[in-house]
Amino acid sequence: MKTHLFRTSSILAVASLLLSLGFSGIAQEPRPKQPEQGQQEQQEQQLPELAVQQLDAEMLRVAIPQSCKGLTPVIQTHDVLDNFAPAGSAGTLSPALTNFLAGKPLKGYDDPQVNKYFGDSFRLKNCRVCYATLEVRVRHYGDVWPNDRITVGAAPFSSSPGMTLLSTGIWNPQTPNPKTLTFALPAATLSSYLATTSTLPSFLDIVAQDDTDFDSIKLSVWYY
Repeated sequence: MKTHLFRTSSILAVASLLLSLGFSGIAQEPRPKQPEQGQQEQQEQQLPELAVQQLDAEMLRVAIPQSCKGLTPVIQTHDVLDNFAPAGSAGTLSPALTNFLAGKPLKGYDDPQVNKYFGDSFRLKNCRVCYATLEVRVRHYGDVWPNDRITVGAAPFSSSPGMTLLSTGIWNPQTPNPKTLTFALPAATLSSYLATTSTLPSFLDIVAQDDTDFDSIKLSVWYY
């Protein structure tokens, strides 16, 4: 009888011990670590990166988008950065820009003359464009320069089969003088134009009026 009671009490003790250990293990089971309050607020404040095409052209020197960083840009530079030392080269006009500027007084790089249009064209590849920038070095000397504008696209620009990528005031703000402007061109629009144009080769045309001197222009295009 004592032996039976002893065995029963031993079994109950072992069962009690196992239950105790089981509850203890459940209580100590690791839980996912929750971020601290400051970290959580910081995560909530993070915003998705904007595509370059969504940025206004007035926001100069836009950083290259992450999706284009593995690509090597094709860079073309017309004339040289020589602090507007005369005389520079004449612009190489595309056939369309030649027709657009026909009959207008023209000038090339490093030319301080006023009341003359500046024009130049860059040859493009007929490929998709991931990103494109245009860098211009400009200076003014006199006459009515504050209203000068630069237009970039494909002549005749607003008329079919042309295209306007950029049309903005050069001297807004009016200082400094001289200055370098870098514009991010809308890649989606440029890609669409290159895919549908029936004229080969394709050109990027640039025109400005009419009291601004251009030292040099650099076009960088990330094709893919």
